[in-house]
Amino acid sequence: TVAMPGIEITLRPERNKAGDVESVLVTLQITDTVSVAPVLEFRAPIELNDMPGIADRLRGFRVDDSIGAVLMTRTDDSVEASGFGYNRRWRTARSVTFPVTVNYRAIVPPGRLRAGPPFDLRTFAGGVSGGGAGFLALLQDSRRYHVLIRWDLRALPRGAVGISSLGDGDADATMALADLQSSWFMAGPLGRYPKGGNAGGFSAAWLGASPGVDLRADMAWAAQAFRSLSTFFGDTAQRPYRFFLRILPESTTSGGTAGDRSFMLQVPVRQRDTASVG
Repeated sequence: TVAMPGIEITLRPERNKAGDVESVLVTLQITDTVSVAPVLEFRAPIELNDMPGIADRLRGFRVDDSIGAVLMTRTDDSVEASGFGYNRRWRTARSVTFPVTVNYRAIVPPGRLRAGPPFDLRTFAGGVSGGGAGFLALLQDSRRYHVLIRWDLRALPRGAVGISSLGDGDADATMALADLQSSWFMAGPLGRYPKGGNAGGFSAAWLGASPGVDLRADMAWAAQAFRSLSTFFGDTAQRPYRFFLRILPESTTSGGTAGDRSFMLQVPVRQRDTASVG
């Protein structure tokens, strides 16, 4: 067994009186193969792919180690002319001793601020969804980590479940921390296809409903498309592939984005086609 650093990420959605998820409490527990590190740096985008204010919605950023609270410095990158994105950085002002705990609250905006990829946190139908790049302040380290995702869903309705690109429910993987940016996260009263397990490695989860969309039939079609493409490209490995779909009420919702062995599609609420014939 090769010793490697580890990070446990606990996600706790918090709802308001209307039943919408207003924030996600994020806790990072970090261990390392060394006992002391001179400086740690965490980073989150201020703007990413035209989605603004991500780091601005990370509130109460706090770091503690085995000694106590760690003073932090905060700097912002200059705005990139390309418009792709720029970051906020939190750096420890002293050496830290492991384990290290990070706590902050990621605020869910009341609506989509602009059209764009589904990285941003959104709430609908009693749940929450988004990409890692939209709410995770990640440690800047190029090494591979043992990553554990833990869901604390006590504030969500009974029967709510959490799923990520890493797996159903609490999940773990060995990966680079940067890959968490392209991972998807969804929690709430989710629809599932198939009801249990997967279809040739393919599984789907969705949040929300729309009168004009038959989600179960669409996911069955997507599973068949996945099998056809796997056959065409000679991909015979039965690796998990997770398809996420979120329905949102905003007109700025459209399109999807590929992630780490997964895909997130977002569509607006559509009314059933009532056009008459004749």
